[in-house]
Amino acid sequence: MAIKVKAADLKRAEIVVPGWYVIDIKGMEPKPAKSDGSTNFNYKIEIVSDKAGSVEYAGTPTKDFLINEKGLFTSGINFLKACGLKQEDVDAIKRGGGDIEIDENAPVGKRILAKIINTEYNGRTSNECADFLPLDAAA
Repeated sequence: MAIKVKAADLKRAEIVVPGWYVIDIKGMEPKPAKSDGSTNFNYKIEIVSDKAGSVEYAGTPTKDFLINEKGLFTSGINFLKACGLKQEDVDAIKRGGGDIEIDENAPVGKRILAKIINTEYNGRTSNECADFLPLDAAA
């Protein structure tokens, strides 16, 4: 039996230079949270290019971006805004205008900007999305 080394394996191991990148949201996988069984929405993200158009890291995946059904943090709100959630709706919610529901699959297929950083866990470095902007925004 042979060990196969695929291009996707090499891309997954590649560590990018931190910065703003154009990304594609390739998919979403719901999983129960280990702590309480609530649903985590794990978005699969892949780099398209850097902001200048360089494709050096094209096809490199990042760590899945996670949103939990119980609440959003700043990066989750920015993710949804980059994918089309309107600021007016966010402002209305803040003023007590009621909740809104967003289809968890709505971000899939979107191309947006992500600030990618390098994080380390158990001695392994990975590419992680720390913030998001719409594609037409100046980062």
